Amino acid sequence: MGYLKGENNYMIVRITAILSFLSFQKYLILNLFFSMLSFSGVWRLYRFFYEQYPHLHKQFAIAILYLPTFVFWSSGILKDPICTGALGWITYAMYEAFYKKKDILKNVVIIFIAGYLLYVIKVYILISYVPFFLLFLVLKNVDLIKSRLLRVAFVLGLIFLAMAMFGTVMQQLAGTWALMAATM
Repeated sequence: MGYLKGENNYMIVRITAILSFLSFQKYLILNLFFSMLSFSGVWRLYRFFYEQYPHLHKQFAIAILYLPTFVFWSSGILKDPICTGALGWITYAMYEAFYKKKDILKNVVIIFIAGYLLYVIKVYILISYVPFFLLFLVLKNVDLIKSRLLRVAFVLGLIFLAMAMFGTVMQQLAGTWALMAATM
C-alpha cells in the first residue's frame, strides 16, 4: 500500500480505473487512452505557439510534436502523460479565455479541470507555471500603457513580484515536504 499513500499516486489509479472500464480492462487500449489524453494537450500547446509565431511552425512542430524525449515522457500509464496533457490544455484555455476572450465559460472549466489534475498529481508544475504564464498574458497587454517609463516600471515590478511569490511559495512547500518526508 506504500504506492497508494500519496494522493498524487492514487489519482493515477483512479483515472486508470475509470478508463479501464471503457477499455474493457485491456492494457493496450488503456495505454492508447492515456496517450490520447496526453497528445490532445500537446496538440493544444502546439496550436498556442503556432498562433503566437506562425512563421516558426516547423520549428515548433519539431520541438513539441516530434522530439523523442517529449514523445517518450508523454506515453504510458504514468503521471507524466496526464501532466503533459493538462499543461497543454491549461495553456491554451488560459490564452483563449483571458487574452482572446473566446468561450470564457468553457475555457474556465477546462482551466479548473486541468489545474486540479496538475494540483493533485504534480503541484510543483502548477506552482512554477501559472505565475509566469500570467506574466506572459500581462505582457501581451502591456502595450495599452502609453508611457514608456511606466511600461518598463510595470514590467520590472511584475517580474520581481512573480519571482518573490514563487520563492515564498516554494519555501513554504519545501517545509511541508520536509515534514512529510520526516513522518514517512
